Amino acid sequence: MTSPRPPEKAPFARRAGAWLAWWVLLMSFWVILDDSIATDELLAGAGAAALAAFLAELVTYQAAARVRIRARWLARVLGLPGQVAGDTAIVFAALWRRLARGSGWWWRCARRAGEQRNSPASSAAGNCRGRSPDRSSQRDPGRGGS
Repeated sequence: MTSPRPPEKAPFARRAGAWLAWWVLLMSFWVILDDSIATDELLAGAGAAALAAFLAELVTYQAAARVRIRARWLARVLGLPGQVAGDTAIVFAALWRRLARGSGWWWRCARRAGEQRNSPASSAAGNCRGRSPDRSSQRDPGRGGS
């Protein structure tokens, strides 16, 4: 059984560069999430990013793990926005076809709600409560109605 090897001494400049890269990444994430450039919030974000960058660098140093990004990974990443846009178009086209056809259990519920809107004896919202697409015509005994 071998013992884990101790972490090798990395030059200070490399560790400082890794810390700075983590800080820039985390601070950018803070600004995106916080959506504010007020001084007090930027200072809070800088402090939180500095602490998180320190902890991330400490963990990677102790684990003796280094992340090396390869150029071919970045080449594959460049195609992702196009794939996302294409998939989004496919999903919206399918939704549009479904809505244009007027089929589906939600359309039946909407029609029933519209027909019974003027009826004081029934609740339009309760007509299809608890229904799933495969049970749209069955009564749900656990719900006690509709």
